[in-house]
Amino acid sequence: MQKRRESFKRLCKSVLLFSLVFINMIDTSSATTVAEQRPNGSSCTTVTKHLVILVHGLFGNDKELDYLRESMMEQASPGHHVLIYSAKCNLGKTTDGIENGGRRLAKEVKDQIEQIDDKVSLSFVGNSLGGLYARYAISILDWTDITPFVFCTIATPHLGTSNNTYISIPRWGEALVGAAMKETGEDLFSLNSIIEDMGTKEDFLKHLGSFQKRIALANCCGTDFQVPTRTAAFLSHESNYKHSPLPNKKQYFLSFETDPNQDYDKESISQSLDALGWTKIFLDVRNDIPLFSLPNPFYASISNELPSKIVLTSAELIPLVTAIGQSWTFPMGHTVSCANAKNNFTRWVNSNGQHIMDQLAEDLLSMMLPDAYYHQQDCVAN
Repeated sequence: MQKRRESFKRLCKSVLLFSLVFINMIDTSSATTVAEQRPNGSSCTTVTKHLVILVHGLFGNDKELDYLRESMMEQASPGHHVLIYSAKCNLGKTTDGIENGGRRLAKEVKDQIEQIDDKVSLSFVGNSLGGLYARYAISILDWTDITPFVFCTIATPHLGTSNNTYISIPRWGEALVGAAMKETGEDLFSLNSIIEDMGTKEDFLKHLGSFQKRIALANCCGTDFQVPTRTAAFLSHESNYKHSPLPNKKQYFLSFETDPNQDYDKESISQSLDALGWTKIFLDVRNDIPLFSLPNPFYASISNELPSKIVLTSAELIPLVTAIGQSWTFPMGHTVSCANAKNNFTRWVNSNGQHIMDQLAEDLLSMMLPDAYYHQQDCVAN
């Protein structure tokens, strides 16, 4: 009986998938403003507050990362002040380019910081296009008396989408699609220089490099149609930048870090970003996607276990994290991995990805809460 129930549940989600696609494209409804949230109703008179900005992606809204926000607040320890704010400035405006969206975000973040009387440390979690908005915003923010802390992206197209689409298309096809997507499409398909500038110019890189921790989450195994693995983890076939494996966690597929103390090509976006030092987390959501899978006719046996060499270059890592495996799963990992909750329907369909966001929430809090930024002095519960 239990197996029948599970099968029926999976079938229902499959039937409703195509509705999800359209809803994800057109829904831009906003949520109730969450300017400040304190865990477990606690308050403190002497504290440096940690402000976390959640940034939605293309055609998204401020509820998109709601599950991550909820998980962080549930897991946060009493007495610690973690303020979580979901950006709203780009609601219904995600097609007018990275620069415009980034400038709006910078202003909104500035407005939020001005409402905080205490010292502030600042972190970002950008989903998809939201990661590029955040990267632009930090380059124009006034960082006086603000401590950059964690910069995290989830399935963000750091290399753009030119030559990084799920299905390869010719350059003239990219130009057509880019033009149809207006200014944002032109940016993503590198019909202008903004992706290259943000990935190679010092004015952008120095601010990104000032954060104490940089984390990039990327969907692997062919599960992300919108933002494939290579651009989300800024991997390149031409790059020999070394990636060292990290102890893995149950909710993650593989984790690597890049050491900033390596020689690199300053004209390469991939290597220039790697040289800042990142933790790269690869997610395998094949079992979390609520749809059927099909046999992969092009399957070639590639082990997911790390080879004896251990340290891998960017080029060597690509086949390990892009192999689809014996079966092909519908590539809707882009919304599943972040437990996209932009409306009640998407929250339900993407609910299988909540365990990933629970792990990310735990990781983020483990970096924030033990730090000297948080002082449990004179803290009382309301």
